[in-house]
Amino acid sequence: MTGTEDWACLDALLRSSAIVLSPLFYLQGESRERIGELSRQIGADYQRYKDGGCGSFKARVDQEVHARFQMALLSVSYCARKNGQDLPEAPIPFSDAELGVLDLLKKFALLDTFSPLELRQKLVSRDPSTEAFFTGYAGLKEALGQLVGHEEIRPAIRQYLKKQGELYEEKFSAAFGSGTGQFIVTALSARQREFDFISRIEHNLKSGKNDITFEGQSFVVETLKRSDMSPVGGEKPGVVNGRKPALSDTLPKNPHLMAVLTEKNLLWKKRSMVFWAVSVSHTGQYHKHGFDSKPLALSEIPSYLDPSILESVKNYPHILFCIASPTGFEDMKNAASGRNLLNSFISSNVSVCFWDLHNHKKIFNTGDKRSIELARICDLETRDEKQFRLQKILYPEIEHKLLVSQSVSLEHCREFSTRHDFMDRDVVEALFHQYAKERQLVVRNIPPMGPVIVPVE
Repeated sequence: MTGTEDWACLDALLRSSAIVLSPLFYLQGESRERIGELSRQIGADYQRYKDGGCGSFKARVDQEVHARFQMALLSVSYCARKNGQDLPEAPIPFSDAELGVLDLLKKFALLDTFSPLELRQKLVSRDPSTEAFFTGYAGLKEALGQLVGHEEIRPAIRQYLKKQGELYEEKFSAAFGSGTGQFIVTALSARQREFDFISRIEHNLKSGKNDITFEGQSFVVETLKRSDMSPVGGEKPGVVNGRKPALSDTLPKNPHLMAVLTEKNLLWKKRSMVFWAVSVSHTGQYHKHGFDSKPLALSEIPSYLDPSILESVKNYPHILFCIASPTGFEDMKNAASGRNLLNSFISSNVSVCFWDLHNHKKIFNTGDKRSIELARICDLETRDEKQFRLQKILYPEIEHKLLVSQSVSLEHCREFSTRHDFMDRDVVEALFHQYAKERQLVVRNIPPMGPVIVPVE
């Protein structure tokens, strides 16, 4: 206290400013007469404050009062421009950059219009405007930060924007938790994705039970166990603040599949491997918010691998892991550790393949034969689905190559398919011969190229 502050007087002077600082004011618009009246009133109140009509206040309070008055006058000037209205007696002439501030603030209106619970419910129900705001929030936040440092905007306005940005951040966090603002995966969607992941791999293992090929050897599936609960480590389904609520079919459960693969047609010294397919979600986030928007971090993965490795290595010389995440994986280029996702899990007796279910993308070491073999076992497509998808891009490539070079080799087709993430050599070869048969072309074995499609002589 300085001994001269008159807070009741100050409150009375700020009433007109409070009217126009409400987001509803510049969103709904006002009549030309009302705009002119408010401009004159706020200008007069501001001048009275500057003349000391309410006493003297400490610097911090004084700065905030100036910010509120100037922001209120800016809001009135913005509305006047939208009305095509001149304000000849306007106390402050604002620049285009300053008037543009309101265009940006309007985009944060959802945070002022709805409660955190309402916003969260709208997001989970995939309300288009709420989802667009959520996914675009990071960009809006960055744009607001740039205005705070804009030299053409007067300091009092920048101070108001800085404080408003902090308020928006609190409201966003209250509504959406620690959402990154890039994408959302609802609980129901995550549950469906993990179910499809486990079910498809289980189907592929069952359908090929007596002939699973790995590194040129044939294996049989001796054991196949599925569970709808996480086997080890990590975040348990639905656990929030140490409490475990009742499970729901709409929540992801981090299921897993375990299989034992044993070499066939050998009388002794049969080699066996253990295969794990695990889906990993931030189940606490889904229970609390109904969605998640955070990719799985590199630091979270070992908690799912280590216990299984320690247990499995006692009985099996090699362990295969296929780890899926409904929200994908952290961008390792930006990871705090700076380590590469694949290089973090290199081992002579452990192979890992990652399934980004959000982007429908497998991540594995394409230069390692064992990783390629594992990625094939982790495939979610049936052979027919895979062949149909590859055919759509491989046939045009073969036609182009024949037009340019009058021939096309199987090796070229395999290299082309590999560049487009198709690693199954058998499918490529089947399509190669299928194309030749459909077009009535000849396949010749031409050393050193191998099989080559050539026109009929």
